[in-house]
Amino acid sequence: MEAFNPEFVPRLARRWGAGGLDDYVALARRQEAPGGVWSFEATPSHLWRLFGAPRRFAALAAPDAVVWLLREDIVAQAVSSARRLQGGPDHHRGDEAEVAAAEEALLYRPRDILARLLTLRALERAGERWLAALAPRPLRLSAERTLAVPPEALAARVAAHAGVALPPLPPLDPGHRKLGGERNAEFARRFRRDHAALVRLVERGRRPLLAALDGPEGW
Repeated sequence: MEAFNPEFVPRLARRWGAGGLDDYVALARRQEAPGGVWSFEATPSHLWRLFGAPRRFAALAAPDAVVWLLREDIVAQAVSSARRLQGGPDHHRGDEAEVAAAEEALLYRPRDILARLLTLRALERAGERWLAALAPRPLRLSAERTLAVPPEALAARVAAHAGVALPPLPPLDPGHRKLGGERNAEFARRFRRDHAALVRLVERGRRPLLAALDGPEGW
């Protein structure tokens, strides 16, 4: 769950009767630890807004294992993020006709894509600064690669990184499918063509991140 999403913290703090941030973290650890394992999803902006500094987060949350997920194709990620500004879904669970109609209605808006690209890159740099302040080395995952393996294999890899033993798993169905397809690819191609110099600059800065996916910390 997103225990440190500032949008959710006030409601959860009231539910748990937390008297401050230290108390909130302790209560979240107790309330949200099925099977004795406490896990949460957070973005660098969530952590910065709530804790202010990596050292405070590390001291209070004290994670034993960290997983860092990123997209290898940041332009495609920016397109996916920008489409949400138009109300377009990025996942679906059925009704192909509705999905097709929503896809057809999407417009190419390069300013939105540019804004999301710059924001995503800033978040990546902030995330690396937060990771540097944490003791456990992260497991670095590529979103593209995780979608290419069976979900149970991904669950087993994350569990192994966290030091948690999993029982034998049946085939898992995530219950939704990632959208994108030709519409996203078309918008990404157009943006790469129209902003070629900027895309090259961004991708040059991301090379160490992508190289780390093939190192001992990556998967």
